[in-house]
Amino acid sequence: MSSSNVGRNAQMELIFVYNADSGLFNQAKDYFHKLLRPKTYPCQLCAVSYGNFGMKKDWKEYVDSLEIPVRFLHKDEFNEEFDMPDAKFPCAYLRNSSDLELIVPRKEMNKVKTIPELEDLVNKKLNTIS
Repeated sequence: MSSSNVGRNAQMELIFVYNADSGLFNQAKDYFHKLLRPKTYPCQLCAVSYGNFGMKKDWKEYVDSLEIPVRFLHKDEFNEEFDMPDAKFPCAYLRNSSDLELIVPRKEMNKVKTIPELEDLVNKKLNTIS
C-alpha cells in the first residue's frame, strides 16, 4: 500500500481471526495439538504464523510494517465483539468505521502453507481495496 493511503488507512483496521478460543487452557491445548498432531490442527493461520514460543519473527515484522492497524482475535473474542454468526475461521476482515468486510475467507486462509504465501495473500487483498 502506498504512503498516499496512510490518512485513509488510519480509519481502517485489519483483523485476523484464529480458529481457536482464547484463554490459558485453550492455548495449552492448542500448543500440544500443534506439536503432536500438526496435520489435524484446525487453524492454519496459527500453524503458519506461530512457532512453539510465540509469533514468528518474519510474520511479526511484516505485520508491524503494514500501514494499517492490525489486530488478532480468537474466535470467541470475535464472536463477542461482532454479530456475525455465520463467520468461518481462520480468516481476515477489514474494518472501516462500522463496516466489516471479509477479505481473506477460511478457504483461502487454509491454503496458505508459509509466511511468504500469507504475506502475498494479504498484500494482494489490501491492494485491491487501496
